Amino acid sequence: MSALSETMRGVEYRDARMQAQAERDSQRFDAGYELGMAEAEHEIAGFAKKFKFDPNEPMDARCRRFVAEFIGSCDCCYDELAKAVAEAVGMFDGEV
Repeated sequence: MSALSETMRGVEYRDARMQAQAERDSQRFDAGYELGMAEAEHEIAGFAKKFKFDPNEPMDARCRRFVAEFIGSCDCCYDELAKAVAEAVGMFDGEV
């Protein structure tokens, strides 16, 4: 067998290994992303389920309090989300 064919076989083997590793990395990333999204959804749903409201509280005040408490709960782990929500609703200008 010539040196060139051995080199080509080595290159093909290396390329196949690199492609397989890239596929494994992609699968791991996808699994991690899905797990992270599920965890975030669980935390946000948990917050919404625990929210207590006063039936005598006007809807506008209730919504503002909910958003403020939601932003506060997000601020420790989801800083960018907290900032984006606060900016979107115009709350805490300059504070978040």
